[in-house]
Amino acid sequence: MQIFETLKKDHKKVLDLLEKMENSSQRASKSRHDNFLTLKKELLEHMHGEESTFYQFLLEHDDMKDLVYEALEEHRTVRLALPDVEAKDVTDEQWKPILSVIGEMIKHHINEEEKEIFKMCKNIIKREDDERLVSEFQSAKQEAQVSV
Repeated sequence: MQIFETLKKDHKKVLDLLEKMENSSQRASKSRHDNFLTLKKELLEHMHGEESTFYQFLLEHDDMKDLVYEALEEHRTVRLALPDVEAKDVTDEQWKPILSVIGEMIKHHINEEEKEIFKMCKNIIKREDDERLVSEFQSAKQEAQVSV
């Protein structure tokens, strides 16, 4: 399904950015800072797009509600945690551990979404829904236009 591939592409971007930052040293302050700003932008735009399109579609199906509400709560938790990373200087010794905890939350969310939610909803999404969801998701991300 195109919507799964679209979401997975975003997930890969986020995971790659997390890996770069987790493997960076305190001396790489410029790249840490730039990568974090990119991560924040990607996450906020992706979450907005997902919540306003894909999750709304899934909430129309009772058997998906628990998983979707859990995913929404994970998004909320990430949004609350991002300012903690941003509040620390990238050279601060606490910056990387805070990022690591947020990274674990994000990885858990992505894994659960790709393994459980995608599997459960593949029979729900029809071809015309798939095309519409991709288009609406991309539009919603553009609409979010997070500036960092």
